[in-house]
Amino acid sequence: MIEINVPKNINGVVYTVKSVESITIACPRTCSCVKDRDFDCWQGDELNEKGIPFNKGKFECVKVVINIKNLSKKEHRIDEDNIKLIDSDGFSYEGKCLCEKCLPLRAVRNLADVQPQTQVNFIQVFPTLEDGCDIALLKIYVEGNWVDFSLSDTYYNPFEDVVQVAQKISSAEDISQGVITENENSFSNVDYRIEWSVQVFVDRLNKIKTSIYSRLNNVLTESERTKIHNKISNELYNLELDLGARSESDFDGIKEEVQAVRKKYLDELSLLNERDSDRLVLSKRVEDLLELSPREFEHYVGELFFNLGFEVEVTPYSNDQGIDIIMFKGHEKYGVQCKRYKGSVGSPDIQNFIGALDHLKADKGIFVTTGSFTFEAEKMASQHPIQLINRVDLANLIMESLKSASSNGLSFQENVENDNQMRFDF
Repeated sequence: MIEINVPKNINGVVYTVKSVESITIACPRTCSCVKDRDFDCWQGDELNEKGIPFNKGKFECVKVVINIKNLSKKEHRIDEDNIKLIDSDGFSYEGKCLCEKCLPLRAVRNLADVQPQTQVNFIQVFPTLEDGCDIALLKIYVEGNWVDFSLSDTYYNPFEDVVQVAQKISSAEDISQGVITENENSFSNVDYRIEWSVQVFVDRLNKIKTSIYSRLNNVLTESERTKIHNKISNELYNLELDLGARSESDFDGIKEEVQAVRKKYLDELSLLNERDSDRLVLSKRVEDLLELSPREFEHYVGELFFNLGFEVEVTPYSNDQGIDIIMFKGHEKYGVQCKRYKGSVGSPDIQNFIGALDHLKADKGIFVTTGSFTFEAEKMASQHPIQLINRVDLANLIMESLKSASSNGLSFQENVENDNQMRFDF
C-alpha cells in the first residue's frame, strides 16, 4: 500500500490521497441484486465496462482512498469521472466509485456534495495494471484544473521521447515538405520531463516536511525519536544527492528550499534537544529535593523566589501558623506553604492554607509541592487567589530562577552546580 498524506489546497478544497493499494474486494451480498447465489448486478456491469472483471461477487482492483475537506463557503461536488490513474508508461485509467454496500461509514457515493466546513472520504477503484507497470500518478480535476498527485519517485515520462522527436523534426530541412511545421509543434517550447521531475522533488520534500513536523511536535518515545530522525536524515541526503545530479536551472528553487528545510530542522532540533536536556537535569533536581529536610526545602523555595526579585522571609519553623514563607513584591503580600511530598496534596491542606492566608492578611497565596494536587484541591484553589506549583511547575520555577541568577555570566549547568550548594542566608 502506498501512503501519500500530502494535502493540496485548491481554492479552499483540500484533497489528500490517503492510500493506494491493489486488493481483492468481495461483495457483502446484502442487496437485492443477489438472486439465488447468482449475481445480476448493474454495479458489476459498470465495473466490467471500466476494465475491472467482476466474477461471482469478487473483483481485483487498485483501490484509492481520497480525503476531501471543504474549507470554502460553497458546496463541492465529487465526481468519479474527474479522477484518473496514470501508470508508469503514461496510460490513463478510468475508475468506478465503490458500491454503497461496500463503502465504510465515513465514505460517500459518487456525485456527493461536500458541505462547507465538512470532510468526507471518497473511495474509487481502478483496473489492475499490466505486469511491469507501476502506479505513477493520480490526476484529479478540481475547479477547472487537473491537479497531479505523484505516487512514484522514479516515474519516467514517456512523452519525453515525443518531445525530443518533435524538436528534431522542427529543426530539420524537411519542414517545408509538410512533415511538421514549427507552428504545429506544440512540444517545442516545453520540457515536460523537467516539469514533472521538479514536481516529484517537491512531493518528496513535502513528505519530509510531514516527518519533520512529527519529530518536532509529537510526543514520542526515545526509540521513536531516533527512528524518525534517521528517516528524515536519510531522505534529505537521498534528495540532495538526486538534486545534485540535475544541473538545469529549473531545479535551483527546490535545491535552495531543501537546504533551507535542512537548516531550519537542525536548528529547531538543537533547541529541542537542549530543552529536553535541561528538563532531565531539572527533573533530577526535583527528585533530589526529596532528600532535603522540610526546613531545608522551605529555605530552598525561598531562594528560588529571592532570585526572581521577591523580598523573602522564612518564618520560624515552629508556630508558623501554616505559612512557611512570607514574601513581598511591589505592594502585594504573599503567603507560601511548602510540602515536600511524593504523593498528592488534597483539599484539606488547601482549606487550612486558605485560613492561614486570611490570618496573615495576604493578598495572594502560593502552594509549592514536589508532588501533585488532587482535582478537589485544584478546584478549591481556583476559587481563591492561590497559585499551585506541582512537580512539573517546580522544575520550571527552578529553570526560571536559575536563568534570572545567570546575570553573573554562568551557564545553565554551572548554575545547577551552584544551586546544589544551597544557601540559607536571607
